[in-house]
Amino acid sequence: MAKRVSQLGLASDEIPAQADASQGPKKSHRTRNTVIAVVIALLVVYFALLGRSYLAIQDATADVTADYAELTTAAKKAQYSSAISAARRLTKAMDKIQAQTQLWVWGIPARLPIIGDDVRMARTLAAVGKRSCDDALIPVCDKLEKVIPADGSKLGSAKDLSSLLKELDSAEDVTKDCERQVKAQGDAHFDDLNDKRDELLSLLSGINDTYENLQDEISLLKSASDLVSLITG
Repeated sequence: MAKRVSQLGLASDEIPAQADASQGPKKSHRTRNTVIAVVIALLVVYFALLGRSYLAIQDATADVTADYAELTTAAKKAQYSSAISAARRLTKAMDKIQAQTQLWVWGIPARLPIIGDDVRMARTLAAVGKRSCDDALIPVCDKLEKVIPADGSKLGSAKDLSSLLKELDSAEDVTKDCERQVKAQGDAHFDDLNDKRDELLSLLSGINDTYENLQDEISLLKSASDLVSLITG
């Protein structure tokens, strides 16, 4: 070898170093493994966030069921202060469900076939439930508090009673429209979501019955108030 080098006119320290052919593949493997590890870590974080959101929805749904039961029970007993408190808690629970279904973690499955239909249906149900509270239940509670104050002070005026009756009419219309929206969703691929749909329908129907009963009671109260006003001149 030395003889060949000398024949080529090269000094021994001028001989080109041979590249280590094993370095390229090793570096490529390390890069690939790093990318795979990062992807797996991101997927773990994503599914953890998705599971956390799902559990939050389940907890809020349980709160809705409990608050609805307390609301209807208190309303039947004419315990309006308790009914109003339960209605406001129910609304907060509905808000939580709506907020969770709008999180970005649900945006990905919403674009997938089959499961995407169910995610969009769940979002619609949450939006309808929130609307039934924001546009019907809470306005009724606000008007009811003026008629029957929680502090036990005197009943509201005839004007307050008339305002509440109008609000109850509007609330019934809104709630019935919400029922139509829920029924229009049809069946989901997952039975759990179908159960949630049926529970929402039952809740809307029950609250509408509560509106009707309250309307009868307030109408009687309004008639009595009008009679007193007529007598007292």
